[in-house]
Amino acid sequence: SKILRQANQQYSASFQVRWGQEGTRVAADSDSGAGYSFDDINFFTATDDIRVVDFVHPVKLSCGLGSEERVQITVRNNASNAISNIPINLQIDGGAVVQEIIASIPAVSSITYTFVNAINISALNSHTLKAWTSLPSDSYSDNDLIEMSFFNSLSVNTFPYFQNFESNADGWISNGQNASWQYGIPTSDEENKAGSGQKIWKTNLSGNYNALEESYLYSPCFDIAGMENPTLSFNMKYDIETCNTEACDFLYLEYSADGNVWKKLGTRGAGANWYNEENDIWRGDESQRWRVRTISFPSGIQTVRIRFVLKSDEASQKEGVSIDDIHVY
Repeated sequence: SKILRQANQQYSASFQVRWGQEGTRVAADSDSGAGYSFDDINFFTATDDIRVVDFVHPVKLSCGLGSEERVQITVRNNASNAISNIPINLQIDGGAVVQEIIASIPAVSSITYTFVNAINISALNSHTLKAWTSLPSDSYSDNDLIEMSFFNSLSVNTFPYFQNFESNADGWISNGQNASWQYGIPTSDEENKAGSGQKIWKTNLSGNYNALEESYLYSPCFDIAGMENPTLSFNMKYDIETCNTEACDFLYLEYSADGNVWKKLGTRGAGANWYNEENDIWRGDESQRWRVRTISFPSGIQTVRIRFVLKSDEASQKEGVSIDDIHVY
């Protein structure tokens, strides 16, 4: 049924699934298992099937959201007939539910719906949005609801921007798989001093980064539309495991103009102290002193956001990355 839903057909299916011994899951490290068992397969026509596809606005990484934001979602009619008077519901952070009516969606078509009622999502922290339809004649309810957690970050439009993190984290946030990024005073063996002052962002302030880590340190959004040659610089030192394969631990920087699509920022040698390996990454041991890294942003960008990306394997872990004194000018 998942495959059919992804293909946006007007048909659905259900079936029973069992796997492993005596209906239990086979351990992930097993060489073999009892296989899969399928039963009770049933195809049926899902009449009047309305699907909430995704959020258009806001996105998961948003900046500068205000007190009068109008949420946009994509809604699809999977049925072979047009459907009218579709109830659509919205809830922010577990609060009151707002219900509106979508006038009509043509057969086997998608629309972008903008809620008439504005909501307040101006707080600079995490939020949760839920949107769902409640059409009484909808015969397939599994695709009626979507939920998204997102973060509203600071939007910077005054330059030069300089942040040494002495007062606060200033809208910088981290997340990811097994993320070890922390803000504060470093106390690890080698990386135990800031570039200036006392506080920094570091992968584990008191020790090593994590195994199997794929983590991100995100900046606020920078409105650089009026700048002639917007440039980024920052203080960094690092101790990252090195080996003979590309699958080893490494660090690089990405940028995004919309918070959705991310691209690697620069190539080796494109800026001052920019990447130390040919595949455009940092790794090795530069933990003895801070170095300033500098690069220009690509041209034609109105708003930009950056993120430091650290990836590690399951082998050795080092003290990782220390970041301080970030400058956009």
